[in-house]
Amino acid sequence: MIADTFDIDAAIITLLQSDAQLTALMPDGVWFGDARSGATRFVMVSQIDHEDEAEFQDVAWELVIYQVKAVHQSTSPVDVKAAAKRFQALLLTPHAIAPLNYALMTVRRRTRVRYTERDPANADLRWQHGGAQYEVWVQPTA
Repeated sequence: MIADTFDIDAAIITLLQSDAQLTALMPDGVWFGDARSGATRFVMVSQIDHEDEAEFQDVAWELVIYQVKAVHQSTSPVDVKAAAKRFQALLLTPHAIAPLNYALMTVRRRTRVRYTERDPANADLRWQHGGAQYEVWVQPTA
């Protein structure tokens, strides 16, 4: 089988979905790119950037930068802060991510994410966002 960057995405989603502490904080799920309609407490994973290095007509390594953030419709950032701490604990645990057909080289926290926005449909509501961007370095094994 050939290594496929989608497998890195899947490994991150699987890690986050399988954590009981995180699902208790963000019960509306872990989503890649966009959450389901009606979700008010969830985790959003997005790919920010990607690069790779060619070697002998193949890929020597890949670097994928992900933004992982908690999103909560609330005036308080308490649960978003707790979820962001949990992301860091999970993603920075050595070998916690196990993408199919890749060897994990390293994961590094890069940039903090923290902001509040008004709900576009109701100016009295607020959405809390918190997490970080993470660099995920992998080497294809297939």
